[in-house]
Amino acid sequence: MKDLVLRVYLFLRRALLWPSRLSPRGGRVGPEGPAKVLLIRVDRIGDMVMTMPAARVVKKRYPGARVFFLASRGAAGLLSGDPYVDGVFLYPEGGGPAAKLKLLRALRAEKFSLALDFMPDYTLRTALLAFLSGAVSRAGYDVA
Repeated sequence: MKDLVLRVYLFLRRALLWPSRLSPRGGRVGPEGPAKVLLIRVDRIGDMVMTMPAARVVKKRYPGARVFFLASRGAAGLLSGDPYVDGVFLYPEGGGPAAKLKLLRALRAEKFSLALDFMPDYTLRTALLAFLSGAVSRAGYDVA
């Protein structure tokens, strides 16, 4: 039964996110690399620790890129001293629609070139955040 529920969820997730592949801003990052990169990890501290090296990799590969994290309040403190992180957006857990709209406006204002979603647990929430951020290109786990 659990397997069936998972399959139905993944089917619905793909169906809901399919239009995002047709996004008018969609495309690839140019040969110069991304100007601004959003790394998404809005869960526990240990998972953030495992994701933090991605900022270093992005900075080494694209020295001119500015790297931002979208993080939970509990994990955001880990990023404050990281020399590879240029900024942190806090995910408003339980903040209601107004707080989430404020976050989306702030993300869209940054005009990200690339959004990387590091949430591997079938979450539609972060996939939608990556899409609604307005990033030109988005990548994440495709769990099938």
